[in-house]
Amino acid sequence: MKKLTLFFIGFICAAGILYGNENKITTVPLFRSCGIYFETADMSTPCVTEFQEKGSDKWEKALELMAIPTKEVGQFPLTKKETIYTDKAMFRGCIVNLKENTEYELRITQGENTSASTFKTWSTEVPAGKTINVKDLKFDDELIIIEKGSRDAWIKYTSDKGFVLKGNDKKNAVITVKGGEYIIFENLNLEGGARHGISLEGANNIRILNCDISGYGRIGKQDIKKDGKYYIENKIINNDAGVNIDKSGNIVIERCYIHDPRGHANSWKYSHPAGPNAVAVLSTGGTVLRYNDFIGSDAHRWNDTVEGIGNGLPKGGFYRDAEIYGNMFIYANDDGIELDGGQMNIRVFLNKFEGSLCGISTAPCLLGPSYLFRNLIVNLADEDGYGAAAFKNGHNSFDRGRCYVFNNTVYAPGGYGHYNNNKDEIAKYGKELRGITRNNIFYSSKELFSPSVFNRGNDFDYDLIFSKNSKLLKSTEENLKEKGWEEHGIFEKDPEFSSIEGGIFTLTEKSPARENGVSVDNFIEKQNNENPDRGAFQTGNSQVLPYRPIPVYLDKYQINFKFDFGKDVMSQTFNASVTGVEKFSEAFEIKKNNVFDWFTIEPSRGILNEKSNIRFKVSINKDKIKKPGFYRGLFLLKLENGYSRPVTVYAQTDGTEEIKKKSEQFALYIEAEKSSIPHPFNILDDSKASEGKCAYLDIAEKAMPLSYDFEVPQDADYQIFVRVKSEEPVGQHDSIFLSLDDTPKREAYLRSDIDWKWSGCGATTSLGTTAKPFSLKKGKHNIKFFPRETLFIDILLITNDYKVVY
Repeated sequence: MKKLTLFFIGFICAAGILYGNENKITTVPLFRSCGIYFETADMSTPCVTEFQEKGSDKWEKALELMAIPTKEVGQFPLTKKETIYTDKAMFRGCIVNLKENTEYELRITQGENTSASTFKTWSTEVPAGKTINVKDLKFDDELIIIEKGSRDAWIKYTSDKGFVLKGNDKKNAVITVKGGEYIIFENLNLEGGARHGISLEGANNIRILNCDISGYGRIGKQDIKKDGKYYIENKIINNDAGVNIDKSGNIVIERCYIHDPRGHANSWKYSHPAGPNAVAVLSTGGTVLRYNDFIGSDAHRWNDTVEGIGNGLPKGGFYRDAEIYGNMFIYANDDGIELDGGQMNIRVFLNKFEGSLCGISTAPCLLGPSYLFRNLIVNLADEDGYGAAAFKNGHNSFDRGRCYVFNNTVYAPGGYGHYNNNKDEIAKYGKELRGITRNNIFYSSKELFSPSVFNRGNDFDYDLIFSKNSKLLKSTEENLKEKGWEEHGIFEKDPEFSSIEGGIFTLTEKSPARENGVSVDNFIEKQNNENPDRGAFQTGNSQVLPYRPIPVYLDKYQINFKFDFGKDVMSQTFNASVTGVEKFSEAFEIKKNNVFDWFTIEPSRGILNEKSNIRFKVSINKDKIKKPGFYRGLFLLKLENGYSRPVTVYAQTDGTEEIKKKSEQFALYIEAEKSSIPHPFNILDDSKASEGKCAYLDIAEKAMPLSYDFEVPQDADYQIFVRVKSEEPVGQHDSIFLSLDDTPKREAYLRSDIDWKWSGCGATTSLGTTAKPFSLKKGKHNIKFFPRETLFIDILLITNDYKVVY
């Protein structure tokens, strides 16, 4: 047995070659974890992986490494030359919960053979060789950096407090790094950039620390008739980013506030979202996102908060060896984060995801494994209020990578999302394990586990699974038990969170999720000789998510208002205190996006110290509430060093809904119960329907339609909208068959919910454009709705003015 020790802390290099029975260990440490790559000729004998701090005599067991077979995976790189990526045989995995700037010893035992290595985790502190104040530079709307520092002498760019480095819409970014290395950007306030705030192009070893980045990206014009995306010169606007990582490695983005892009992503009611990101990632490896606030808004929604570029390719997105922890991801029209791509040893932990369609996307995991643990995923909803899976897994590419999902807390419409369901690939690889879960809490209203999940290999157990929809919960339990999964799962028991309304998802003393989870080597251990809790929070631990290493605690992390439109509303309060330290003194300031002018917080700045217990007041500026509806916001209690506590603000302002809005163009409303031909469907009373009644489209009457005659005044493109609502699970009650002017009936997929919602009828697939118009000639027409799934229909609208609805 030959022992070979390799220590990688810089740029990720290509794997070595095995000869004979030699074993090779490659370690790729970051701040809090380390990727392990073990190449051996013996792929049949399992490995036992152990580690300890250097000089210690206590070895700790790591989670078992995943055995990777040799396989061909997709095409790469992103060039004109197409190359098949081959994933070579090896064992891969991670060690987590490590200390920064610490040396460790590693040993891997395989049968009678032991291989060993050492590694050292990254340090927060790096030596600066020279410091440059950007205020003193000659700045022509874009700072282009090509210089290189060194490991022992980084180049640091900083600025005076209050100084703003402003780009414009003519230059690509405020700061562009082309091939630069060992560079720090700290305490910068950047505004502008035609596409990006900071663009890293072929750069390595870059740290972006405590920066405020906003006002970047293109605006364009939305093309509703095409697909609802925003265009400039007939080109889609997409992936304008606060930080753009382009073929760059060992990048750290830390304690940054990225917000208020100039553009806006379309929602799924039009087509797949396209628009700005907080961060766009095409990494060569070694990406760290930690302690950041990526804050979108309904006025400036992210596409994905963090997007993987080339995300259907093995080297796309984060690719390999990434740490994503302690971040706030909020207000995207698609995913909180896309890990999509290779996903070799990607670690996502201690984050909070809120206000996006889906939480964490692993679609696809081509290489694997990825590790998703101790995250909080709550209140998922796009700008239309439509929420889906906390964990999104499906992609056009069939994936054979594995995802480990441990100790997450989900309070969202959807839980564990669908897989690629390619029958030929499932026949060959369907028994391979795609997902392994332990100790999660899934509290969902629409879908707990997608039906396609049951066609693949998984290992689900020790999760608490709950829904107030008893029918959904019962069917989910039956399906899981039929597969032999969730032997120790808990069903039909509310997890008993401390305060859903206050955004506190710790467990109460009577919670059924306490002290009955299972230990997972290196990820979650017994707590005071008791089994761990299920979910992201452990009893006796004061940790807040998103995790920040500060002793500042709030008694609320969510503020809720409900009031009548135009009326005065009482202020809300919350307290901030400092606990667990003898000495502490930090200046704080309340930060919020520019568009969150509809609420204020007092005091807006001050000092927090070890004796602090400050009461804050949150007030609604009713003059900024222009119409009834649901308002979403967020503010940061932000310390001068960049650490913060984010607090979500929701305001429901009630007023009379104007269902039949007028238009200066053509808008024809037809009550659903007024079919032009007899029909067998029930007409039901509903106080929230347009005229107090609605039609119930029952699938039992599949051959019969509702039929409506109408006339349009001129040749034009018209949208056909329906106001609908669904039974749960909504995903199984949100489509119809449609026939226009007696054409063959075709599927129409709708944007429905449990409450009344307008939807276009243009989508012919579940991912189609609901707002797609119909070209109609002047004169009389007929439209028929046939049942595909049971659905409630209130009213139809035929219009050439989409703004009546959207």
